[in-house]
Amino acid sequence: MGEVNTDVCEYHAPHIQSKCLSSYIVQSCSFSKTGSMTGINPCTIGVFGLFDLKEVGLSIVPLKYFEFFENENDAFNYVWLKEKLS
Repeated sequence: MGEVNTDVCEYHAPHIQSKCLSSYIVQSCSFSKTGSMTGINPCTIGVFGLFDLKEVGLSIVPLKYFEFFENENDAFNYVWLKEKLS
């Protein structure tokens, strides 16, 4: 959905011993194969970061989920505020 400043990525991963290489807001959706809905929102918005971990190598790490936000604008507003405060 959009790129995130690596400072925000590092804010959400203070204990990872590697620099955040890049970060993005991603929306992932999971729909039932039968088409039935259980009333649970099938989509989640989150911030993910790319790190080069010593023991593992390049790894995508989930940093923050926005399941309580009503829409993607709330997620972008959250990231914008974190960028301004950092």
